[in-house]
Amino acid sequence: EEIGGAGLVLPAKEKDVTLHLRALGDWSQRVYDLAGDNGPVKVPVVVEGPYGAVSMDIQGDKYQHFLLVSGGIGITPMQSVANHLMEQHRRGRPVAKIFFVWTV
Repeated sequence: EEIGGAGLVLPAKEKDVTLHLRALGDWSQRVYDLAGDNGPVKVPVVVEGPYGAVSMDIQGDKYQHFLLVSGGIGITPMQSVANHLMEQHRRGRPVAKIFFVWTV
Protein backbone atom coordinates (compact mmCIF):
# COMPACT_ATOMS: atom_id res chain seq x y z
CA GLU A 1 0.00 0.00 0.00
CA GLU A 2 1.16 3.51 -0.76
CA ILE A 3 1.35 5.23 2.62
CA GLY A 4 0.72 8.83 1.51
CA GLY A 5 -1.14 11.29 3.69
CA ALA A 6 1.51 11.27 6.41
CA GLY A 7 3.89 13.88 7.74
CA LEU A 8 6.23 14.39 10.66
CA VAL A 9 6.42 17.38 12.96
CA LEU A 10 9.86 17.91 14.45
CA PRO A 11 9.64 19.86 17.70
CA ALA A 12 12.37 22.42 18.34
CA LYS A 13 13.54 21.11 21.72
CA GLU A 14 11.76 17.80 22.29
CA LYS A 15 13.10 14.35 21.55
CA ASP A 16 9.76 12.97 20.33
CA VAL A 17 8.26 13.70 16.93
CA THR A 18 4.58 13.84 16.02
CA LEU A 19 3.20 11.80 13.14
CA HIS A 20 0.18 13.28 11.40
CA LEU A 21 -1.60 10.52 9.53
CA ARG A 22 -4.71 10.23 7.41
CA ALA A 23 -6.28 6.75 7.35
CA LEU A 24 -6.24 5.99 3.62
CA GLY A 25 -5.77 2.22 3.49
CA ASP A 26 -5.08 -0.92 5.51
CA TRP A 27 -1.70 0.12 6.97
CA SER A 28 -2.65 3.67 7.88
CA GLN A 29 -6.02 2.50 9.26
CA ARG A 30 -4.23 0.05 11.59
CA VAL A 31 -1.98 2.87 12.85
CA TYR A 32 -5.02 5.11 13.30
CA ASP A 33 -6.85 2.34 15.21
CA LEU A 34 -3.82 1.92 17.49
CA ALA A 35 -4.42 5.40 18.89
CA GLY A 36 -8.16 4.90 19.12
CA ASP A 37 -9.98 7.43 21.26
CA ASN A 38 -7.12 7.55 23.76
CA GLY A 39 -5.27 10.32 21.94
CA PRO A 40 -1.53 10.22 21.26
CA VAL A 41 0.34 6.95 21.78
CA LYS A 42 4.07 6.30 21.68
CA VAL A 43 5.27 3.65 19.23
CA PRO A 44 8.75 2.96 17.85
CA VAL A 45 9.08 3.72 14.13
CA VAL A 46 11.69 3.83 11.37
CA VAL A 47 11.67 7.10 9.41
CA GLU A 48 13.12 7.48 5.93
CA GLY A 49 13.68 10.78 4.15
CA PRO A 50 13.20 13.71 3.80
CA TYR A 51 12.77 13.92 0.05
CA GLY A 52 12.15 17.64 -0.23
CA ALA A 53 12.78 20.86 1.59
CA VAL A 54 10.93 23.96 2.63
CA SER A 55 12.58 26.68 0.59
CA MET A 56 12.57 29.86 2.62
CA ASP A 57 15.13 31.88 4.49
CA ILE A 58 14.10 31.68 8.15
CA GLN A 59 17.55 32.04 9.69
CA GLY A 60 18.90 35.26 11.13
CA ASP A 61 17.06 38.51 11.77
CA LYS A 62 16.29 39.43 8.15
CA TYR A 63 12.55 38.73 8.52
CA GLN A 64 10.24 39.36 11.45
CA HIS A 65 6.89 38.61 9.78
CA PHE A 66 6.08 35.19 8.32
CA LEU A 67 3.21 33.84 6.22
CA LEU A 68 3.10 30.04 6.29
CA VAL A 69 0.67 28.51 3.79
CA SER A 70 -0.07 24.82 3.49
CA GLY A 71 -2.75 22.43 2.33
CA GLY A 72 -3.89 19.11 3.74
CA ILE A 73 -1.12 17.03 5.27
CA GLY A 74 1.31 19.75 4.11
CA ILE A 75 0.63 21.38 7.47
CA THR A 76 3.34 19.22 9.06
CA PRO A 77 6.43 20.95 7.60
CA MET A 78 4.88 24.36 8.23
CA GLN A 79 4.11 23.37 11.82
CA SER A 80 7.78 22.42 12.24
CA VAL A 81 8.82 25.80 10.80
CA ALA A 82 6.45 27.60 13.19
CA ASN A 83 7.83 25.58 16.14
CA HIS A 84 11.37 26.51 15.07
CA LEU A 85 10.49 30.21 14.81
CA MET A 86 8.80 30.20 18.21
CA GLU A 87 11.85 28.55 19.79
CA GLN A 88 14.10 31.20 18.21
CA HIS A 89 11.74 33.90 19.55
CA ARG A 90 12.01 32.45 23.07
CA ARG A 91 15.79 32.75 22.69
CA GLY A 92 15.54 36.44 21.82
CA ARG A 93 15.03 36.59 18.05
CA PRO A 94 12.63 39.37 17.05
CA VAL A 95 9.53 37.70 15.57
CA ALA A 96 6.64 40.14 15.21
CA LYS A 97 3.97 37.93 13.59
CA ILE A 98 3.48 34.44 12.23
CA PHE A 99 0.42 34.07 10.01
CA PHE A 100 -0.56 30.44 9.47
CA VAL A 101 -2.96 29.59 6.62
CA TRP A 102 -4.05 25.96 6.36
CA THR A 103 -6.60 24.69 3.84
CA VAL A 104 -8.07 21.22 3.47
